[in-house]
Amino acid sequence: MDVLQMMRIFKHVAELESYTSASGRLDVGTAHVSRAVTELECRLRTRLLHRTTRRVALTEAGERYLAHCNRILAEIEEAENEARSAQSSPCGTLKIHALSGFGLRYMSEAIAAYQATFPSVSIDLFLSQSLPRFFDTGCDVAITLAPRLPDSSLISQHIGKVHSVLCAAPSYLESRGVPRRFSDLTRHACLQLLRSTGEPEPWSLPGEDGMLGAVLDCPPLRVNVPEALTCAVVQGAGIGILPTYTAVPLLRAGILVRVLPAYTTDHLEVSAVYPSRSFLDAKVSTWINFAKDYLGAQLASDAAWLAAPVRELEHSV
Repeated sequence: MDVLQMMRIFKHVAELESYTSASGRLDVGTAHVSRAVTELECRLRTRLLHRTTRRVALTEAGERYLAHCNRILAEIEEAENEARSAQSSPCGTLKIHALSGFGLRYMSEAIAAYQATFPSVSIDLFLSQSLPRFFDTGCDVAITLAPRLPDSSLISQHIGKVHSVLCAAPSYLESRGVPRRFSDLTRHACLQLLRSTGEPEPWSLPGEDGMLGAVLDCPPLRVNVPEALTCAVVQGAGIGILPTYTAVPLLRAGILVRVLPAYTTDHLEVSAVYPSRSFLDAKVSTWINFAKDYLGAQLASDAAWLAAPVRELEHSV
């Protein structure tokens, strides 16, 4: 028999001073109660109870052991209650991962709004350029941007979509002119993003004329961090393909201008990804539901702004 179960039975027998009363409280047979106490005494090699025909009394060893049983069983009950409450009351530390650019744009504001509703949850936010290994890092949930989920063992909740657009600084367009056709890009300084593998990200953009690709011969700058590419575009170094979450604030402020607005990259799915659907902690489930509403609204707002009448700096060529 399980030692904890034997401890619980012994505790009831000691409190009620009766095998029969203990069996009634526990809804088990008297023989089962008697066997549990006997097994426990054999395990400890110590007599815990004095038995008479009328009552049961604790031995000195039994009194000391009962005190330990009460403490141990109380701690177990407290641990179980705390674990159960995690399923209903959001609390503790929530570890969230997001891509750097996406996190810089949206996550701090979203986290502040979430914690205004759930102040008992503290958050560790990790920003990087790759999806974390959940079981190695202890990450609870990641906000991912990808055409599809890379690991089929993970659970995914759809939040929204993003894409990228061609942008340039007004100063660059004033000096080099505004490209009117996709083929005009061959005469411009096109800045290129490098993948994590070191390979250049191709300039392939679907538009009114179908999927078009630009061959970038010796681009003046290739960089593996999107934020660095954004800085170069802002400084007037050339034309770059920037994700909407980076481009929209700069376009709104007039710092950047869209180039060839009829062309955008394919959409990427923005998803909340987590390891398991079973016994989901309340802090994880509440964050996922919040992110679907809050971040989904932010993404939809940016998409609506970009879909409004074309915001392109007009220049004479």
